[in-house]
Amino acid sequence: MTHDATDPVIGPNAIIQTVAALQDHIGPAPTAALLARAGLHHYLTTPPATMLPERDVTLLMTRIWAELDPAVANRVLDEAGRRTGAYLLANRIPRPVQRLLGWMPRPLGFRFLTAAIRRHAWT
Repeated sequence: MTHDATDPVIGPNAIIQTVAALQDHIGPAPTAALLARAGLHHYLTTPPATMLPERDVTLLMTRIWAELDPAVANRVLDEAGRRTGAYLLANRIPRPVQRLLGWMPRPLGFRFLTAAIRRHAWT
């Protein structure tokens, strides 16, 4: 899907990890059907590799909440968030910074990490 340069974008893990969590919780065929109804089936054959339109994620989230039992939707989205966090920790936060955050008191580490996220939110 193409998008205008002024449209809000979001990282590909918002789709990648949500699709993986859906497949684990409801199965591959129901996931494919849900994505098709959202007009996002192409992400099954070609997972996003770059920033993507935020509206695609909004479509997926809207479809999840509309079609799944609320408890299942919560589990799927919780899992997707955990997977995204694990990906970011493994691939975007250097090990020395991870160690430093581990040594900091939680409130200070949280402020440090939040400030870094704000500075790099466009990514």
